[in-house]
Amino acid sequence: MRKIVAMFLMLLLMVSISAMATAASDEFEFWAQCTNASSTALDCDKTAFSEKNHEDDHSVYVKHWVYDGSDEYTNYFRAYVNKAYSTYYGAKWATVNLNVPIQSNSIVKGKTYGVAGRGNTNHYDYDGNYRVSLHGHLDADLGH
Repeated sequence: MRKIVAMFLMLLLMVSISAMATAASDEFEFWAQCTNASSTALDCDKTAFSEKNHEDDHSVYVKHWVYDGSDEYTNYFRAYVNKAYSTYYGAKWATVNLNVPIQSNSIVKGKTYGVAGRGNTNHYDYDGNYRVSLHGHLDADLGH
């Protein structure tokens, strides 16, 4: 009986570690400026790239939170393909803590997509923050 319980616990631990490793690959965090409405700052070293896009709606989903700023403001995200930041594939203002689709007919299955963004200028205008840390997940908790 002890061997069965030990095997079950070992299997459960392996599945948990595997799930955490998979989720971690889709996480992102970067410092985003909040002062220039025409600029999208990005930090490629900490930007997630995910192959999980949805062919039926040509979307990459973003769910994010804010450090060093208010969660009352939407923030701007752009989808990029394969770390080629010269061309973006859709953009969207995203509400904090919601799965928001960045949609484009150019988003297709089989490529990896990442996000870059900027903080809402309200973080600077009303709260005095010239930058905020945007962090979250690509394709988090979609349920499909």
